Amino acid sequence: MKQKEHNIAQLIRSAESLDSKVSEGSLELLQGLVSQGEGIGQIVTCYIKNRSPLAIELLCDVKEPYDTELCSKIQDFLPQNTLAMLTLLGQLIQKTPSWLPKLAEHSLFDHILKFIRPSENIVVVVSAILLISSLLPHFAAPKKPALLNLFRLLIVACNMLYNFKKLFDQQKADIIEGIYVSHLYSAVIQYFIVLYGIYPATLVDYLKNYMNVVDGRAMYVLKALFCAVKFHPSILSSTVEQELDRNRWNQREAHDFLADCRRVLVRPILPAVVKANKFISSNHTLETSSSTMSYVSQLPDLNDLFQTDSSSSS
Repeated sequence: MKQKEHNIAQLIRSAESLDSKVSEGSLELLQGLVSQGEGIGQIVTCYIKNRSPLAIELLCDVKEPYDTELCSKIQDFLPQNTLAMLTLLGQLIQKTPSWLPKLAEHSLFDHILKFIRPSENIVVVVSAILLISSLLPHFAAPKKPALLNLFRLLIVACNMLYNFKKLFDQQKADIIEGIYVSHLYSAVIQYFIVLYGIYPATLVDYLKNYMNVVDGRAMYVLKALFCAVKFHPSILSSTVEQELDRNRWNQREAHDFLADCRRVLVRPILPAVVKANKFISSNHTLETSSSTMSYVSQLPDLNDLFQTDSSSSS
C-alpha cells in the first residue's frame, strides 16, 4: 500500500500554533511519522529554512535504525549549509541518542573532519573542532588509523592557531577577526584536553614521533598546552593497545571519560576571557559548549602563549 505523503512544513507550522487543538494533533502526527522513519529529510529542510526548535526536537527523537537516514540527510546538506548542519549536530549530541557511538562509522564523520583545514572559513573550522571534541567521549574505541588522523588534525589546528595569531598581529586586524582567533584558541584547548584525557599514551607516543619530522609551529603551541595540564598517570600504567581496547568503553560511560579530561587540568574550570589582542575588551567573552563539557579555563592567555616566541624572533 502506498504511504500517504504529508506536508511536513505545514504540519510543523500547525504544531507551533497557539491553538492547542491544532498544535496537539499536528505534533502527535509528526511524532508518529518520525517514529516510523518518515519525513526526516523534510524536517532537516525545515530546520535549515527557519531554525525551528520543533524541528530539532523531532530530529532528537529519531531512533535506530533511522539514524542512518538522518546522518545521510545531514551529509547531503552539509556542503551548502555547513554551519546550520554543524549546529544541528551539536543540538543532537546534547540529547545523547543511543546511536551516537555509531556516528564515527558513518561517512558524515569523515566529512566533518575535512573542514579542519587552513583553506576553510575559520568559523567553520572552530565549529568542526568543537563538534568533534564533543563526540569523542562517546566513540567506542576508534581504530588506530582513525585515531591517528584525529591527532594529525590536532597538529593542523595548532598550526592554524599559530599562523592566524601571527597574521593577526602583523596586519593589526580589527576586533572581530581577533575574536575569531580567540575562538580558535579555545577550540584547540578543548580538542587537546579531550584527546589527552582519553588517549594520553597514544597521543604522547604520536607526538614524540611527530617532533622529529615537522616544523615546530604546532609543537610550540602544544608545549604551552602541556604546561597547563597535569601528568596523566595512564601514561605510565597503560599501553597504546590498552587505550584502544573496546573493553574500556564496555566498562565505562562517556561521563567517566569526561571526568578524566577535567582531572588533567592544572587549574579549576572557570569561565575566562581568552584575549587575542590587548584591544579586545573584557566584554567580549568567549563561551564554548558541548553536550557535557566546556574547557574555557584559566589556561595561558593567548598573548602569553606567543610572548616567548615573539621575543626570541625579534
